Amino acid sequence: MATALTSSTRRGSALKNKQKEMAARVAPALPRKSKVRKILYIIDSMFGVGGAELALLRMVKHLPPDRFECCVVTFHTSECARHLLDQFPCRVYHWQLNNTYDLNAWKVAQQLFKLVKRERFDVVHTIFETSDLWAGPIAKAAGARVLVSSRRDMGILRRRHHKVGYRLLNGIYDQIQTVSESVRRYTIDTDKVDPARTIAIHNGIDAKQTALPADVERLRGQLQFDPSLPVVICVANFRHVKGIDVLVRAINLAQKQTPAQYLIVGHFGKNAIDSEYSRSVMALTRELGNEGHTRFLGESNEVPTLLKLADLFVLPSRSEGLSNALLEAMQMGLPCVATTVGGNPEVIVQSETGFLVPSEDHETMAEKIVVLLADSALRKRMGEASRQRISQHFTTEAMVGKILDAYEQLFVEKRLPS
Repeated sequence: MATALTSSTRRGSALKNKQKEMAARVAPALPRKSKVRKILYIIDSMFGVGGAELALLRMVKHLPPDRFECCVVTFHTSECARHLLDQFPCRVYHWQLNNTYDLNAWKVAQQLFKLVKRERFDVVHTIFETSDLWAGPIAKAAGARVLVSSRRDMGILRRRHHKVGYRLLNGIYDQIQTVSESVRRYTIDTDKVDPARTIAIHNGIDAKQTALPADVERLRGQLQFDPSLPVVICVANFRHVKGIDVLVRAINLAQKQTPAQYLIVGHFGKNAIDSEYSRSVMALTRELGNEGHTRFLGESNEVPTLLKLADLFVLPSRSEGLSNALLEAMQMGLPCVATTVGGNPEVIVQSETGFLVPSEDHETMAEKIVVLLADSALRKRMGEASRQRISQHFTTEAMVGKILDAYEQLFVEKRLPS
């Protein structure tokens, strides 16, 4: 069943009166505003724990409302994501889709087809495999004028049928937007798409984001951190691809040389995306004797404040498209140690904003952590360079500006009326 999770405050009282009706069926097409482009974003899931959801929220919130009218469809969500969903200034539909080949899938396909047909969207922009390969063709058949696909990783979730599907359907996309140059190269090589239709648009974050000193000290007290010891932080979901087990091994080596306090933020235990992996990380932590100086905090709504109380950020990923957590840490003025995977080398400037280390190499990771822990002046210098790099290259404004240019290019190519 379709569920409208949020509605735009800009729709007026007429739309508000129809919210209950929208819970059971697709809303009728709204009156078309002059020179306002209508965009439908379709994303596989919105659990509030991933970079894609946050990037989508930033896009929707910062696209000029006098030029664009947005709508979002997702196939999976949860109550814990409500705080994120409520921030969207547009309609968000949740149509539960457990697979793409049963009776429910047929019903969802009909709802999507009707929505696209009635609303006459200028752009349908899909994110992740189901949205790309299942929803995209439905939207195209329903008359989507422009079809855009986002590719946000190095194929870590793909199965054999995904790989085949992307090659068969790559011709239906008018444009493919990738989150980094690394993902762009992967997409071109793996999916055999036209390089001219494939562009890289880096994630952007709020360059003015900050944390109040009082909040920093409050959290420091709650966590009972020793003010005389530096704090090393990692923000990541507990999944094998994030390499938290590698970090745990690096912590064991680094702690023997330079004492510090380690904080790992992200879903773990029964709330983890991969609970089995989470249990294995906890067991490894106990086995290595890291419990006394390593804190697993779980999910937090105060990540900027936690970053502000830290002295160093570590990202041990085995694969990345472009990490929002890395961008946020650098924006908060932290030097970073990250693996040389995906888009990380496009963000970190080696030995200037931090250190890049090989994936799976916990010894080199520990070595670079110790170098930074032992030199507060180096941490400060690299942290300031990190902040400047974000403000110059990875802001929300920069991201949205590039997306606007990409859309406008397509409008011209498709000769859509203004």
